[in-house]
Amino acid sequence: MKSKDLMTTNPVVVSPDTPVAAVAELLAARGISAVPVVDAEGVPQGIVTEGDLIRRLAERPPGPLSWSCSSLKAPSRWWSASPRRMARPPRM
Repeated sequence: MKSKDLMTTNPVVVSPDTPVAAVAELLAARGISAVPVVDAEGVPQGIVTEGDLIRRLAERPPGPLSWSCSSLKAPSRWWSASPRRMARPPRM
């Protein structure tokens, strides 16, 4: 078995400016544990996982989730050196 046998071929994606609260709602609503972050041209910029949200929440003082995906940015080992384009992020 290879990764192509398990992968989602048309993934849900978000933009770097998507509010983190919207990402959390999207993960819960879709029953997924991660979402790719792509720029306006569909080029992958990173990925936000449930673990990213939990770690960031643990580091921040209590309050509203008013930050965006770009504030979660950390070096990603997930993307290749030559990322392919993905579908344009949906408007949220």
